[in-house]
Amino acid sequence: FPSHDTREQRTVFQYVDLPILFTVMALMLVGWVSIYAAVYNNEHQSILDLSQSYGKQLLWIGSAFFILVIILGTDYRIFEPASYVFYAITLLLLALVLVFGREVNGAKAWFEIGGFRLQPAEFAKVATCLGIANYIGNSGLKFDKLKHTLVPVILISAPLLFIMLQPDTGSALAYFSFIFLMYREGLSINYLLLIAFVGLVSIVTGK
Repeated sequence: FPSHDTREQRTVFQYVDLPILFTVMALMLVGWVSIYAAVYNNEHQSILDLSQSYGKQLLWIGSAFFILVIILGTDYRIFEPASYVFYAITLLLLALVLVFGREVNGAKAWFEIGGFRLQPAEFAKVATCLGIANYIGNSGLKFDKLKHTLVPVILISAPLLFIMLQPDTGSALAYFSFIFLMYREGLSINYLLLIAFVGLVSIVTGK
């Protein structure tokens, strides 16, 4: 979130990072084409065929951009008081899915409601982003001090722990990207080297 002293009656349209936006769009396009190539069907050659998984993926992409526009058109200050509440709710869902969730591909990571499946880990990623942004934007901290690093580390570690218990390694790996966000804000490179070392050891030992 932008700092308090620069806040005006604005939406977050003014703060859109265009390179990141275009990168995400490119990745979505690559993913869509990859799905088309992976499950290509001679009887349904059009990539826009909504009866096929690649056609349905286009609907999800369109829905995502619709939601994006709504979010960007909303006064960003609404997200601040709600960020920690949203974060707490997703933690609760991550705990509940371990008990009541459905196991898919070896991971107990989904709620199944009728024919609809819901994966709390995806919402937890957004909630973690909001929580960290709120903390960084309001506290004026510097990550070159250990005490300022602890809260973001806890915000990242709590959902990460639940996700590893499912276990869902793919979703868990996404949380390590938050470390680079902290590095951008001043986190010492020594922490990055330590994390890389631990990750390397884990891979080599197979644990």
